[in-house]
Amino acid sequence: LLPLCEGKKTFILIEGVLFFLGRDDTTRLFHLFSRLQKKNDFVGSVSFQPSLEKQRVFSRLIDFVEVNLEKNQQFNYQTVADEFYTSAEAYRLIEHQDTISLAARYSPDITLAEEEILNEHMYLLQKC
Repeated sequence: LLPLCEGKKTFILIEGVLFFLGRDDTTRLFHLFSRLQKKNDFVGSVSFQPSLEKQRVFSRLIDFVEVNLEKNQQFNYQTVADEFYTSAEAYRLIEHQDTISLAARYSPDITLAEEEILNEHMYLLQKC
């Protein structure tokens, strides 16, 4: 990947991945990003927060994933707290949004039942 990034601005988007990784793998992934990127490059990351684990909609997601796994395959999900992004080495958090607040901003006439939404959080980080 390094030759592809050489001399170019980069934006790395990681969406739909961290849920399936463990904390150590996530940390290693962000260290890899740091080695690939230059100052002022960006990472966009989407993840679920730990508070979502208490909601029924999250339990339904876990049930769905487990039912659709191949037999004997182990599944350990990950939720990611804000602190991971605010303390990410070599990056600073530029922006943080979530599905529910964005829906309220861009579709204020539509009422969402929060307990029925898998509220994803979106983070924009800039390399220091």
